[in-house]
Amino acid sequence: MDSSGSGPSSDLNKLDLETVSKMPTSSNNPIGNEFIKMGRVALNQILGRAAGASQAMSDDELKKMKSDDDEFSEKEYLELRQKIQAIYDEYRAQKRKEEEEKKREEEQKKANQLARLYELRKGPIGADVQTAVSKGSAETGRNWGAE
Repeated sequence: MDSSGSGPSSDLNKLDLETVSKMPTSSNNPIGNEFIKMGRVALNQILGRAAGASQAMSDDELKKMKSDDDEFSEKEYLELRQKIQAIYDEYRAQKRKEEEEKKREEEQKKANQLARLYELRKGPIGADVQTAVSKGSAETGRNWGAE
């Protein structure tokens, strides 16, 4: 701040856009022209003026713009929320499907193991075991399973 108590922002408010807009541009230097255009746009934004507008907006216009913005924001919020909910629903359905598939595979494994055990008991190996047990009980005279 300078000794008068005014800062750099007060100096910007004193600038005359008419003077800035009348600055000469060089037709030889297209990059310089772009910088001048950017400077004009930046100055308009700093001073709060719309491009091409010479007066400030009224309270009614601001209220209308705010209500339009609020309405748009609410619609976008609801759409975004629906999209997110759809993603979560899809994830839950996929997870449920995977869990059911895993459960089905486990049940199939158990059924296969039971079928194999049953076949082993009834098959030729099971018959040899039963024969050996019956021979042993005939030799010893005891029935070990009936005690």
